[in-house]
Amino acid sequence: MMHGTLEGLLDTDSLSGPGDPSFSSVVLLMPFDGVNGATSGPGMTDFSASNHGAATVSGQSITTAQSVFGGSSLACSFPNYLTYPDSTDWHLGSGQFTIECWVYPTGSGSTQYIVGQWGGAGGTQSWVLSVENSDNAGWRVSTTGSDTFLDLSSAGSTVPPNQWTAIAVDFDGTTYRLYCAGVCVATSTTLRNIFAGSGQNLTINGRADHGGNFFVGDVDELRITKGVARYATNGSYAVTPVAFPTH
Repeated sequence: MMHGTLEGLLDTDSLSGPGDPSFSSVVLLMPFDGVNGATSGPGMTDFSASNHGAATVSGQSITTAQSVFGGSSLACSFPNYLTYPDSTDWHLGSGQFTIECWVYPTGSGSTQYIVGQWGGAGGTQSWVLSVENSDNAGWRVSTTGSDTFLDLSSAGSTVPPNQWTAIAVDFDGTTYRLYCAGVCVATSTTLRNIFAGSGQNLTINGRADHGGNFFVGDVDELRITKGVARYATNGSYAVTPVAFPTH
């Protein structure tokens, strides 16, 4: 896989190369580019059009041990996390969206949450992109804040350990689709009006109450696009060979 073989392309291609025609709809963009061990600075900053600024960091840090682009990624472990306050940017409702990132799992766990608004211990639930059964991607939603639907789940080690895999979920107004390495691995046409977070933090790594379901491994190139289904195919799409554009 791309263990740094395209490092540095974030600085060149994303800043001076072709831009993203849907950039105005990007509400979170985190390349996780920074120096090894950093807990602040550009590695922990949102570069989206919404400009949410620096995340609140609890134990997380940047690592240069492996990356897809830019020479670094986010090191995730128990019990550490990043958060952003609740925002209408995270409220997906019944509209189109795309959520995507690269993951490098190194640990095991039945359910590991990568990013979402998903509480526990009495907190409300909204949506979360996950790794299920240690090596499958998953998409969980709630319509009331307390009910739970695992609407999409891959099978057959589609997110294998110790290597980078691009995972994504999108919704085009009719169909929810889950992708691993650019291949659609699960679909659902059961429409959901996804519950608004109602004060719940957006959390990168684990539940919003920080009580469990932590992802163990590394995350790179996290992007949330609201109002656009970027891929919308039951087949496959070409995974970008460069970092996501920052304009």
